[in-house]
Amino acid sequence: MIYELALAQLLGGILGNALARFATTLGVYVTGLGLGSVLFQQSDELRETRAFVYAEVGLFIVGFLSPFLFTATYVGAFSISNDEVIRNSVILIATHLIIFATGFLSGFELPVLSAIAERRQDGSSSSVLVADYAGMFLGSVLFPLFLFPVLGLISAFWLATLFNLVAAICAYVLSGRRSFVIAAVFLIFVILNLLGLIFSANVQTWLGQLYVARV
Repeated sequence: MIYELALAQLLGGILGNALARFATTLGVYVTGLGLGSVLFQQSDELRETRAFVYAEVGLFIVGFLSPFLFTATYVGAFSISNDEVIRNSVILIATHLIIFATGFLSGFELPVLSAIAERRQDGSSSSVLVADYAGMFLGSVLFPLFLFPVLGLISAFWLATLFNLVAAICAYVLSGRRSFVIAAVFLIFVILNLLGLIFSANVQTWLGQLYVARV
């Protein structure tokens, strides 16, 4: 939910017409969410846990890079054409592909967790649904009241990516697998995420300057 709202806000800030941006972001995100859920194939718990870790790491990468990718798309569109219609079309296609990817990766989370929970205890998948809905409600309330006005848009992105990293690390540890390389990668991601949160205001100012330079 935080990604969905943050992506819509970011796109609205770039192209304007916030209502249309929120509507299209919701539609594309939900489409990706549904496709990700449909493509999930139940197997053994180890493979499902591995799929969950991959999805969380993928969400971290896409979520962390989204502010840069959106701004780079906007700036790069001016190099493609001077025609406003063509520029906006390029921006919309590229940014909505990112939104779709975010929804698609998110679509793997719920069925994986439900399958694992159901295997461990009959009927426990309903608890996963309750937690999911509660998390969506919490995210929808926190974003407009706290995350966006207090922390800022970039910090909201990178706080969500930190949650994805924590979830991926927990799932990896619980799977029982051990790898120095994977542990090192996780450590690099965590350090990168924390540095991003610390310097998020500077990054937001820099990206804003790139955007203003093209307006």
